[in-house]
Amino acid sequence: MCKYLNVQLNDTMAFGDADNDIEMLSVVKNGIAMKNAKCDLKTKSVTKFTNNEDGVARFLDDMIKNGELICMD
Repeated sequence: MCKYLNVQLNDTMAFGDADNDIEMLSVVKNGIAMKNAKCDLKTKSVTKFTNNEDGVARFLDDMIKNGELICMD
C-alpha cells in the first residue's frame, strides 16, 4: 500500500495483535501492539485497549488530543 501511495515506511504507523503482524510492525516507524496482543508483539508500543475495545481508534484519538498526531486533509 505504501508503495502504491508513494508513502515512505518511515512515515507510517501500523497496529497488530498476532504473529502474522510481527513483520509489518517491525518495518514501519511506529509499530503498535494491541493490549490483547501475543507476547512477541508486546516488545513494541502497546495500547491501553484491546482490538475489541476499539483500541486503534482510541489510541489515535489520544494522540490527536495530546497534539502528537495532526489530522490532515
